[in-house]
Amino acid sequence: MASFSNFPEDLKAQLNLPFRMLKTGNLHFGEEPKSFASKNWRFVYILPSSVLLITSTSYFAATSIDDLNAFAFSVGCATIGVMGLLSLMTLGNRKDDINFILQEIAFFWPKDEYLSQKQILAKKKHCDRLNNCAKLLIVMALVGMWNFMLQPLLVTASRRLVLRQRPRLTFPFPCYFPFDPTANWALYLATYFYQCYSMTILINLMIGTQLFMVTILAQLSVLFTFLGDALLGIRPTDNNIYNNNNNNISVTEVTGDENEESMLRQIRDIVKIHQRLILLSNILDNVFNKLICYIVIYATASICFFGFLTRAAPETKMKLFYGQAISSLLLMVHFICYYGQFLIDSSSNIAMAAYSNKWYKHGTHYQHNIRMIILRSQKPSSVTSLKYAPLTLNMCSTILSTSWSYCSLMYSFYYDKK
Repeated sequence: MASFSNFPEDLKAQLNLPFRMLKTGNLHFGEEPKSFASKNWRFVYILPSSVLLITSTSYFAATSIDDLNAFAFSVGCATIGVMGLLSLMTLGNRKDDINFILQEIAFFWPKDEYLSQKQILAKKKHCDRLNNCAKLLIVMALVGMWNFMLQPLLVTASRRLVLRQRPRLTFPFPCYFPFDPTANWALYLATYFYQCYSMTILINLMIGTQLFMVTILAQLSVLFTFLGDALLGIRPTDNNIYNNNNNNISVTEVTGDENEESMLRQIRDIVKIHQRLILLSNILDNVFNKLICYIVIYATASICFFGFLTRAAPETKMKLFYGQAISSLLLMVHFICYYGQFLIDSSSNIAMAAYSNKWYKHGTHYQHNIRMIILRSQKPSSVTSLKYAPLTLNMCSTILSTSWSYCSLMYSFYYDKK
């Protein structure tokens, strides 16, 4: 397995954030092989603590179904935990496929020395946009998470130590325990730390996995975009050829007249790289299609429940907490769907780039290769939900409209009951 340290620097910068988040859940990619024990010993406490938190929160939700506020909040917390565990299982079971995709992307990633100034700026723009969106998503999610986790402890401690009151000891997440976790301060703090630690791991796994998927989508889209530039660059009358040096997708200037055999060799190289990128897209879909379905269900349910809690919460600070959670969810959904749409657009634009090539100045073999590229690009590469619904911006609007419908229904039921 190729080491992550050997990847191009701009590629490493994009992968650094999701890799760091996934490491908290003991998921490692792009590293040198280690022994089975050294790689997996942390699962001994990560898995039991995560399963216990999800189970206790789900049990609390089942026992509080008559209280819509408590039920909605506990279900929202349980779905976050379930998504973190599903993310761990998805990536853990498909490590070989994911490492293969990473190696292939690093292999084809365009180097600046083979690109024009315009292409360098375009690549930098794509990388900066991805990095800025990823940082914004992480900051919003982690700030909201720690704000929500620490608020009960700080309020309880200030009321006990400063105001000398005797408030009820509260926890950040509603859970059922077979013992009294508020019997003493030591037991309370230990239980509080356990909840925060377990949920932090699950949230990092969930966000890290989604960010990792988006990063690979963006990188594949960039490769398709530069492949289209290479197609446009095969113009013997302008002295441009496809440069396959070090398997880089780029266009470079040459001198002299190019014969038909040279042009045919260039277009065949592009066809091979196009086939390779399509293969990577299919493998990526095989890895993530089930997880995307889970993400759609999770996002719909979470936006619905937190939207209901925002409307039903009596205190302004709680409305702000729940509103921040909704903002993070909306950003995450749009982020994923945007780059799913980007992959579809960049792969389908290969057909237009092939048609714009001066294929009519060449022989039948050259034209046949162009025709194959155009025909294959009629079915754009995409990632899907259960091999059925492609990940597009239309899916984002569907998630939002469905969430709003269920949220309105819940609030109407709550208002009538109240």
